[in-house]
Amino acid sequence: MADSLDLAGKKSNGTGWLASLEAHDVRHLILDVRSDGDLLRQVRRQPGWRVDFDDGASAICIRDVAETLPRRGES
Repeated sequence: MADSLDLAGKKSNGTGWLASLEAHDVRHLILDVRSDGDLLRQVRRQPGWRVDFDDGASAICIRDVAETLPRRGES
């Protein structure tokens, strides 16, 4: 089971949340539009991130990563 990453304290503090996502090699976010609205707005403004799905209740965000780059832990 994957670990969850707590971004609650990082939503309104600049881009600390972005560094946390990158450090954990997060490539997808599934957000509740109502409770994660601040984070969703910030993700929408970040280059390299796109909202792939948004039905007004939930949103799926994808980080665009070059396929030629190795994943964390790979050589």
